[in-house]
Amino acid sequence: MRSLIIVASLALVLISAGCVSQLTDVFGSDVIDISRIDQSPGLNDLVSLESARFLPEKNAYPEQEIRFFANIVSHETDPGVTLDGVYFEVYDATQFKNEDGTVLCNSDVDPRGITTCQADVCTFGKMCDLSAGETQTLDIKLRAPLSRELANVRTPISLNYRVRYHHTSISNYNVVVVSRDEILRLQQEGKKLSQTVYHVSNAGPIQLVFEETAGGAFGTPERTMFLSIKAINLGNGAPVGNKLTSLKVTLPPGLGVIEDAPDGFVFNGNELIFTGGDPSDPEELKLIKQETIPYQIKIKVDSGALGLSGSEAPLRTFLLSAETTYEYELRGSSSIEILPEPA
Repeated sequence: MRSLIIVASLALVLISAGCVSQLTDVFGSDVIDISRIDQSPGLNDLVSLESARFLPEKNAYPEQEIRFFANIVSHETDPGVTLDGVYFEVYDATQFKNEDGTVLCNSDVDPRGITTCQADVCTFGKMCDLSAGETQTLDIKLRAPLSRELANVRTPISLNYRVRYHHTSISNYNVVVVSRDEILRLQQEGKKLSQTVYHVSNAGPIQLVFEETAGGAFGTPERTMFLSIKAINLGNGAPVGNKLTSLKVTLPPGLGVIEDAPDGFVFNGNELIFTGGDPSDPEELKLIKQETIPYQIKIKVDSGALGLSGSEAPLRTFLLSAETTYEYELRGSSSIEILPEPA
């Protein structure tokens, strides 16, 4: 059986850029040139809160009805992608009440702590979907605090609010397999093999990053190939709870098998899936300082990755795929001043 050599491309999933692998002291590095092009829409924040304003705009009197307006804007450009599970809430509004003045906005109305002062669309109980480029306008009716609650003193009050939505981030990672015979031929003929591979990711605040670890860029069927994957937050908000909901890595048919699973992961055919592990002491996909820890992936390359013996291809490119799901949150704040009652 002919030996195989793995040339794995290394990428950081960012705005489109190109890089060339620098392989030294590895058999074949003198004749193999792998150029990588990373492609991403460069769009990290898929949702924004815009045009937040009060009516009246700057100040109001005690017990006056106040309306708060804001736009939830989808910045997704792919017409085939819809952002789902979108909802908005005012999670802190000191002494403000609902429209009829009977309940404080800070009063929780369900186990998740959702407050009472909500718009009539895109609420926790009535989440909305946003298609590419769509805008949803929010209109929240509030009642200003009583004069005695502010001791009849001119008082600025902030409304703190947030918008949440669900998203799936996807990253594809190229692995090039080159035969030993092809490397020897190139060396004997004094030629080089130049190959361009592409790393593609979709838009979103969380990006998945593949990296090479122990063993360098090459491997053989007798040597395990070590990769790692981690998630990085590039958006202006954060995943809810600073953790991801799921993470899955899929190997293409014919490349090989995953030899070992990191803590919290299990095998499922050609997939490595995060399950949390022991239910009594589960692992979490937590982000610390905007990123998760790197999770190591051990791949044993299939001896037939280039085809049957005697008819092998000189090289083949395989595409690994990874995806993660999460709920993402962006926050904002707006202030209005409550004036003393007129004398």
